[in-house]
Amino acid sequence: MTFEEAIPELFGVISRYGARPDVPIEAAEFFTGLVTHFEDPATLRRHLEAEAAGWFRSLRGQPDWIQDAEWPWSNGRPMVFVGSIDAPSGTFHDEARFYVFWSPETGTRECVVQVA
Repeated sequence: MTFEEAIPELFGVISRYGARPDVPIEAAEFFTGLVTHFEDPATLRRHLEAEAAGWFRSLRGQPDWIQDAEWPWSNGRPMVFVGSIDAPSGTFHDEARFYVFWSPETGTRECVVQVA
């Protein structure tokens, strides 16, 4: 199965976790390699349903993105979502939120900032 053929299953499952299977490039590479092991969409979907919660972990619920999902990856794996902080009014020209991620494997931390 190709990545393009798997798009409905990938987006159908992965987007429920506040992530995208095509962004960032590390996600696209991971899922492109993964789908080659499956011949039919139903088997792929069952695998995604069983594994996605382990890939897209969070300490405090899923991210409530104010723009498109931007789940960062580190060392070939999705980082753990720690939480989000709303920027005080006036910090940016519009509503803004800081999303904090952490990789327990590498100790890397990343903050994604989105402005609506």
